[in-house]
Amino acid sequence: MDFDTLERLWRSEANCQANVAEAYVVESTLKTLKNRRRKVTIGMGLVGLALTTWTCMILYALAVGKIANLAREWGIVALLVVSWVAFFSGLWQQWRHVNAHPRTTDTMPEVLRALIDENRTAQARTRMMAVALIAFIAVLGICLWQLYTVGKMELRHVVHGSILFGAALGISSLIHTIRYVRLLRPEGKRLQRLLDQYEVEK
Repeated sequence: MDFDTLERLWRSEANCQANVAEAYVVESTLKTLKNRRRKVTIGMGLVGLALTTWTCMILYALAVGKIANLAREWGIVALLVVSWVAFFSGLWQQWRHVNAHPRTTDTMPEVLRALIDENRTAQARTRMMAVALIAFIAVLGICLWQLYTVGKMELRHVVHGSILFGAALGISSLIHTIRYVRLLRPEGKRLQRLLDQYEVEK
């Protein structure tokens, strides 16, 4: 419990119990929304930084270092395209959510609507990542095979790489699936139910 917020609201003009209780719930919910948006912003920033670094390394290998032959190793470019498309899709989804609910509000229905939209955005982002992951796995397989055909990897290394990447991507997929099924969807239904009940009571 945020006692500082509760004490500040109690000392404010709306210091009857009902008003303080509702104001406290609204402010606490707004903090939850802001924290979630901040986490998404930080996460997207880190992903963008990693993608930019990776892209620069690939471009150096292709254009400057002449390490890779684009005609025979084009899979790495396709991998970059899939990654950047997924990144910008997630970025657009978050931009749409923030612009749909740009300002904080002191009314409970609007706060709930903002949280519902944030939850739907998170669900959409998870589904988009699932599609991107399927494309990523397919292109990654092409990349490994191309490295084998140009002599940069032995067949056993391709097998080991497939197992390693497959395990990592499988664990990531499992985590996102559990989060989607056990957290995001139930939370979305609960928030919608709360909004419906609130509007009926009001």
